[in-house]
Amino acid sequence: MQHANRQAALPAALPVEGSLNGSALEGGGRGTTILRREANVWKIIHEHLSQFPKQ
Repeated sequence: MQHANRQAALPAALPVEGSLNGSALEGGGRGTTILRREANVWKIIHEHLSQFPKQ
């Protein structure tokens, strides 16, 4: 996590496993959440999610 006094950025890798109509699925992506501290409470002000590139 990177942060200044009142803002923070949190990058993450997001692995995903599941099934659809009985077939196993696997994949994932990445995301970034931007937070701002207001009155001693961290609030999400922006979030971006995207899939990993297909190989």
